[in-house]
Amino acid sequence: MPYSPKHSGAMAQGTSGQYGDFELVFPCSKGGFCYYTGDNQQRDTRWMNQLCEGKGNITGIAMIQGNYGTMGNLEVVAVKGKDLVHYWREDTGERKWHGPFLITSGVQGVPSIVQAGAGVFANFEVVVPRRGGGLLYLQRDNSRNGGFAWSQPQQFGVGNISGCSLLRPNVGSLRGSLEVVAIHSGHLVHYKREAGSTLWEYATTFGNGISGSPAFIQASVGSKTMFEIVAPLASGGLVHFRRLHNSRNSLWTQVATFGEGKYSAVSLVQHNDREGKMDVVAVKKKGADHYICGPEPDYEWTGPFELPSLARVRLHVKVLWTSTLYALSPEIAVLIARDMFLNIGIHIEVLSIENLNLPDLMVLDLMTPSGNYCKESYVSEEMEQLYEHRNNVGDDEIVAYFVDATIPALGGCATYPRNKPGFVVSGSDSGSAISYIILHELGHVLGLNHTKKTDRLMNDDLNNVNLNQDVMISGMELSKMLRSRYVTKPCC
Repeated sequence: MPYSPKHSGAMAQGTSGQYGDFELVFPCSKGGFCYYTGDNQQRDTRWMNQLCEGKGNITGIAMIQGNYGTMGNLEVVAVKGKDLVHYWREDTGERKWHGPFLITSGVQGVPSIVQAGAGVFANFEVVVPRRGGGLLYLQRDNSRNGGFAWSQPQQFGVGNISGCSLLRPNVGSLRGSLEVVAIHSGHLVHYKREAGSTLWEYATTFGNGISGSPAFIQASVGSKTMFEIVAPLASGGLVHFRRLHNSRNSLWTQVATFGEGKYSAVSLVQHNDREGKMDVVAVKKKGADHYICGPEPDYEWTGPFELPSLARVRLHVKVLWTSTLYALSPEIAVLIARDMFLNIGIHIEVLSIENLNLPDLMVLDLMTPSGNYCKESYVSEEMEQLYEHRNNVGDDEIVAYFVDATIPALGGCATYPRNKPGFVVSGSDSGSAISYIILHELGHVLGLNHTKKTDRLMNDDLNNVNLNQDVMISGMELSKMLRSRYVTKPCC
């Protein structure tokens, strides 16, 4: 069957998560590119998982979720200096990024990529501005015998173009055609190529005062299929254009101007739910802003919602438990704890969850021969045994071990053997406070000590913590955690 995803630019609504999480990349001010996940489990997108990938001066980037892999690998094309390069990310396992792989040279600005057409693994198709003027079109042969070879670039169009967006419609008489919108001399220029043809035709020029790179998608507006474009304005903010898909000669209609600030590029996605909302992420000099439109009938744009600059802690979960001791499952408790820490700018990236069959350690003895427990350098023999289980855990990654109970009975303990960072959470004394215990023990691993101040996460008596309020961390405590070797600093 033809494969035709409804997205363009540097953001896609992927297949992970119940409601399709967003996947986002954009050039990083420090070099390489930033990668975010937008968690759509709640009504409002929670942006997290901020990572730095790649190196060098990337001036433009585009991404799709293709149909390679189990869920769909992420496929990225980027302009790095004068080169067009390809990165891809595994959709399962460690989800590593691979690349850059050179595609061609003599390019500039912001490229665009789609995967569409016939075959189980349809070809990748790319359009990118050419140094010296016009655009280049290339495709990668993804067929069984294609060898993943990129075609020779085909030049079309004229003028110094800063960015473009490529669309392959999948409806009506336009099915199988290619449509490109590019920015040249402050205007949007529309090119098209009919299905079965190799000739690119100029269609129309519209809009004014436009700069950077646009986003171009096929969307559903009520019962109609529309083409939607959002582009940066040179004076600041964004402009939204719309056109019926089956009106070849109709004019593009300006729907709205919205937003604030100077933006260099835009990505646009329509939600895959029934409401038909649209989301824009607009890239600025440092970072990006999120805008939301809809649902019908109002279709009003709201925002900006600034993407948070997040530090990151990498966590693995190892579970030894037998029954219903936990008021919440360890998996759910960790996700609640993750959401709590997002409010202070730290993303807990849960890398793995593993069940351990260690019946002799499910009731964990914390006592050392000297009678000490849960103090620095005092690690019991059973704790030494437990902390040996660091399957697929990196040196600077933390493990949370969930046990049935501890001796003596504690909610948790953050003492760990040298170079094996981790903590224990006990089901016998956790109750509904398990997510707070996770964060309390994690705080110790990140360098925090107990405090006597009430209503603080690090209070040494859980009874003094108000479980109905946000996590209470002082500025000094946050600063200390951010200096930990186990915390990755924000990338952009």
